[in-house]
Amino acid sequence: MIKEVCSPSLLLQASSNELQKLRETLGVHTCDRRPPRSVIAARFPSFRIEECFTENDELYNPDLRETLDERRIRLASAIEEIFSTDDSIYIAISGHGGAIRSILEVLGHRDFELKTGGILPVVVKVSMAQITE
Repeated sequence: MIKEVCSPSLLLQASSNELQKLRETLGVHTCDRRPPRSVIAARFPSFRIEECFTENDELYNPDLRETLDERRIRLASAIEEIFSTDDSIYIAISGHGGAIRSILEVLGHRDFELKTGGILPVVVKVSMAQITE
């Protein structure tokens, strides 16, 4: 089974999840503001929306643009969350170029510019380490 994780309004799969942190660069541009949770739920009733997904977009700030480092940190956190909570063998992530670029960076992938509408298959082997104190 392939579980899909996506940014708002990108995938129309019944098995899609909505993750608040898995988005393009945040701030200033109105296209980076997501719709209210209730609108997404009404338009895409088959999507599973994470519980902490707030009604209004609390990550968007019309006066402050997220830096590339901040975007990498946010997306690294989203990827870590996916890898630590999802036991699916295959996970498809669909998103905008900036988000994909940051995800590739945090995965240690070589620099790659994904063209509009492009697809880049990436295989990642995840091994969970047990930390002892």
